Amino acid sequence: NHQYLGAGDAGLARGGYHFARPDSGGPEEQADFFLNNGGGWTDDGIPLPGMVDFESYSGLPRDYGLSAQEMREWIMGFSNRYRDQVGRRPVLYTNLNWWNDVVGDWTPVNSPLFLAAYQSDAPTTLPGRWWAWELWQYSESGPFAGDSNVWHGSEDEFSRFVTDGDYSAIGI
Repeated sequence: NHQYLGAGDAGLARGGYHFARPDSGGPEEQADFFLNNGGGWTDDGIPLPGMVDFESYSGLPRDYGLSAQEMREWIMGFSNRYRDQVGRRPVLYTNLNWWNDVVGDWTPVNSPLFLAAYQSDAPTTLPGRWWAWELWQYSESGPFAGDSNVWHGSEDEFSRFVTDGDYSAIGI
């Protein structure tokens, strides 16, 4: 709450984050929880579109006990519910290995990619069928609190990403 409010006070766009747990509730239930706990979006340029994190969780099966098709259906269920409630799709955060191993050669429609790839050069090998990323997390530490991330585009493109309900993901 402190960081979220502080970012707003500094004039920065900020947003909510949801760690997906496909093993502990349906996608619509988790999307509703996220939306009811700070994960919403409006087109006024204040909140970023909500981000949902898809990766492994320590102590659980990497695939959460789902087949690739079941995982794809779970992802679409979450994404569709989010879109139906706020008017745009959430950002999907993942990494190359988890996505390709668990979800496979598939990318959901018009879903912006936030790629975790801890490396010094911009990633060119991407998960699923994405051919570009919107956001790249290149380090799990940085000069500011939290991770180090970069936007793939201009300031005007970022503004559209934050405010446009019809935003078209660049990598699909």
